[in-house]
Amino acid sequence: DQVLYTRDDLELQIMVTLAGAIAEEMKYGNRSTGAKNDFTQAWNIAKEIVEAGLSSLGIVNTGEVPADVLFKECQNIISNLDKKTFELLQDKQHLLDSISAKLISEETIDRKVFTELLH
Repeated sequence: DQVLYTRDDLELQIMVTLAGAIAEEMKYGNRSTGAKNDFTQAWNIAKEIVEAGLSSLGIVNTGEVPADVLFKECQNIISNLDKKTFELLQDKQHLLDSISAKLISEETIDRKVFTELLH
């Protein structure tokens, strides 16, 4: 297991956690409560970015920064990555369509099938 993460690593983790809800919104026009745990995970990773001094706030003592400033910084991180993830998924819409069709017909797919769908 990796112990040290760069901001890019953490942002990618957030994008992965947001991708399911964004794909759902693209397909059905809105999001459901199904991604609630994903949103909590994304928020926790955004907090980790701030606490590690990797955000636009730089290195700060989070105990001395007003809660609303920390909240806004996390919110900005997630909002920007939500947009970035949406654009990426929109660009790869054909892959989403083939993956969702396979999932509808088979309910689950393994790594091998998923990888084949990507190529």
